[in-house]
Amino acid sequence: MPPSVTGIDINDDYLTAVQVLKGFGGWELTACARIHMKGEEERLDQGLSTLSQSMDLTGGECIVAVSGADTYYRNLAVPFKDKRKQREVLSFELEPNVPFPIDDLVVDFFSTHRSDTPELLAFFAEKRVISRLLDTLKTHDIDPEALCVRCIPMALWLINNPGKPHKGILLNLGEKRATLVLWQKSRVVFIRTFVYGGDAQTLLKTVRHTIHAFGAGRKDFEAPEKAFLTGQGTTQPGVSQSIAEMLGIPTERVDLCNDDRIRLGENAEPVWDPLLMDGALSLALGRYNAKGLGPNLRRNGFEVQKRSFYRSKIFRKVAAWLLVIASLWAIDMGVDTHFLKQRAVALDSRTLVLFKKTFPHIRRIVDPVKQAQIEINELKRISKPGRVVGINSRALDLLLEISERLPESMDLKVSRLVIDSHSVRIKGDTDTYNTVDRAKQGLEKSSLFKTTTISSANLDQGQNRVLFEIKLGR
Repeated sequence: MPPSVTGIDINDDYLTAVQVLKGFGGWELTACARIHMKGEEERLDQGLSTLSQSMDLTGGECIVAVSGADTYYRNLAVPFKDKRKQREVLSFELEPNVPFPIDDLVVDFFSTHRSDTPELLAFFAEKRVISRLLDTLKTHDIDPEALCVRCIPMALWLINNPGKPHKGILLNLGEKRATLVLWQKSRVVFIRTFVYGGDAQTLLKTVRHTIHAFGAGRKDFEAPEKAFLTGQGTTQPGVSQSIAEMLGIPTERVDLCNDDRIRLGENAEPVWDPLLMDGALSLALGRYNAKGLGPNLRRNGFEVQKRSFYRSKIFRKVAAWLLVIASLWAIDMGVDTHFLKQRAVALDSRTLVLFKKTFPHIRRIVDPVKQAQIEINELKRISKPGRVVGINSRALDLLLEISERLPESMDLKVSRLVIDSHSVRIKGDTDTYNTVDRAKQGLEKSSLFKTTTISSANLDQGQNRVLFEIKLGR
């Protein structure tokens, strides 16, 4: 079931629409409007254009009631009780009773009687009228699920509403046209439309005579218990009392919103008028009930085409939102990737600098992390407790060798001594550059070192001493 349903009631000079949203335990009336259709030509098209400005007519589903001026009714007796057979013989039974070629009509019906002589209540309209109506609706992106007969959905709502009489009538009094719906044993059995010129008394006499004539030839006919009134004509003072006196039964003005299951939304409440809008509301409510709309004139070539979900409006909306979400996600991922790449470049630079400081003897650097791991594993493999890595002498032997090569009389202070598997670095300070050269010459005589290099020798102005660094390589 769709989230929302819009009922559009087309009458002589007015277009009424009500939008209903299904909720838990009931319905919310979210929007309503009544538009006066001016002129003769294109008045429905203009009315729909005006109506579309006050509510979204393309959201959810839509149910439309055909104007009373374009629909016709007949009561027929048929020889079959089976509904399938009744539909097969309907055209033959109806043809002598209509002023149009039967092939030019759209027809649907009710079964009204299940006695030995079954009866049908047939509804029909000209195909050209239905085609023109659907074309006009299509120009406003409206493809109604059903084309109903005015007043029938409201009568069905009243019949199915608890507490309503099983025998009654619904009287819709418009400005120019009145519609009478009669039900017996909770089944609609009769409907007629009357054109009147504002003379209410003449109209009521006609209604009374019509009801009497319909029931005169039926043994099981029972007089209606109550008359339900709706339409603009019922707003006139004294109308309800006149109807009650003329028909001899109590009257009640219809207000479907008196039902506790129906709630008026904040946008609809200021403009809601039950006598003028209940017809459209009954269309929307009837969509939620399989038997709440009655005959449907969308048949005989005008059936609703099954719409592909991928071409539906809801799919387009979902696809648009998914596209927006995917775009935002892609932007977010792109930004994250950009900053991660920048961070990776910075970490690579820091790794390279640290590698060069840690392993200065390696000149060709391809993969710093992997090369560092190899160097560390090699050191772990060959290292032994108490020995200097990569040197066949104990650390104490190295210190003894260096101290023997540097005489005690030499003014030389060692501030840092670094021993690793490939070299020994000595840093310190002395009195003159000549002393640095003498220390180098003495260390060159050692058999434990292949090379002896003065890495640096600089004068410290503040202390008047020479700062030096000597590197001993294998």
